[in-house]
Amino acid sequence: MIKPIKLINLSAKEYSHPLDLEARATLEKAPGLSFLVKKVYEIGIDRMLHLESMANKVRVSEQQFPDLYKLFKETCQTLDINNHVDLYINQSFSLNAYAAGLEYPHITVTTELLNHFEDDELRFVFGHELGHIQSEHILYHQIGYFLPTILKIIGTATLGIGQLVGTGLEIALYDWIRKSEFTADRAGLLACQNPDIFKRAFCKLTGIPQKWYDHVNMDEIHRQADDFEKLSLSNNANKFYSYFGQMWNTHPWMILRYRDLYDWFEGLFYSQILTRREKLIDYCSRTCRCGQVIPEDSLYCIYCGRKVEA
Repeated sequence: MIKPIKLINLSAKEYSHPLDLEARATLEKAPGLSFLVKKVYEIGIDRMLHLESMANKVRVSEQQFPDLYKLFKETCQTLDINNHVDLYINQSFSLNAYAAGLEYPHITVTTELLNHFEDDELRFVFGHELGHIQSEHILYHQIGYFLPTILKIIGTATLGIGQLVGTGLEIALYDWIRKSEFTADRAGLLACQNPDIFKRAFCKLTGIPQKWYDHVNMDEIHRQADDFEKLSLSNNANKFYSYFGQMWNTHPWMILRYRDLYDWFEGLFYSQILTRREKLIDYCSRTCRCGQVIPEDSLYCIYCGRKVEA
């Protein structure tokens, strides 16, 4: 397994999907969003998620499953995420992982996912969830997850105002949540830096039986993606059904995610991100006491301000 290169000073803006940015701009213009954000802070959802994770999941650390912890920390370093993010394991029979927490960011992976995913595939999953954190998706994701409950509380407390906020904002919110997954997928690819890994991960997430993992024909997956693209664009009715069929989903259809990420890998932006970092690593030959790599001609560390020793 080849260790990915560290993407020094990586910014989410470098890999953000244009559909994500467009949908977010639309969402933030929607009436009632600021009111919902205020209510989320008043209700204390972030604190509740923190307590629930501490009470009902197993936290991974240097002393608890150290190999998994090391893999997770390496993925954080690859994406140049320096703020602390915790990792938890939750008992579930679904292949799933999710990020939560604003003041206390943490990622949860299910037991079933750990049972089925190899270490290099976990890099993709960790990178995907860390991409949500790095891209500041978590607040709106948490609103989307708890929206029915929030609207019910608001409606009860404000004589039905919550119901007036509802449908239009819901559509804009879930539209953005789906499109934010395209950005997170890109972070997953940057974390593992191997297209074969994300292909295997997607195939497992679609529900292929474990005994057939080694027999997946990726050429057929490509052909299926091509056939879907032609079908979905063949007439206005199919375009409508492609949108309507996902309207309340939190994730895009898997074949759309596969096609989109593969196209990004084949394009220029992915290779440019890696090429710039490879050149920067060649240019940087020293490490500050804070652990950050610094250019040869720097007198001070740009991260901690410490004067660099000769």
